[in-house]
Amino acid sequence: MITELINEFRRQNGAAPFYHWNGVENQYCELHCLHMERIGCCHTDFYHLLHRKEAVAAWPWDWDLKHTVSKMIWDPQDGFINSPRHKAVLLMPNVAYGVQVNNGMVYLTIRGWE
Repeated sequence: MITELINEFRRQNGAAPFYHWNGVENQYCELHCLHMERIGCCHTDFYHLLHRKEAVAAWPWDWDLKHTVSKMIWDPQDGFINSPRHKAVLLMPNVAYGVQVNNGMVYLTIRGWE
């Protein structure tokens, strides 16, 4: 479901869809989401990114997971679409993501790299 949302964003912005599943990178994203649950929304330290870029968000649960992640991406005020740096991450050739839900909050990490 999240892959489809990211690919829709990519389609709307002229980028090809991504299809691969990178277990290691997705695991890093999942672990980062767990870390954000504990300390709040934050970016990974540069030296841990391994030349990747990331877009992160923490958002209150809204209806269901698909709707909430959609708002994280397309919200007209706070979504990734409003940040050129975050938007660029979603449009990179290689993408991985992780998501966690806890205590009414959704934590999302999307990593991109060349």
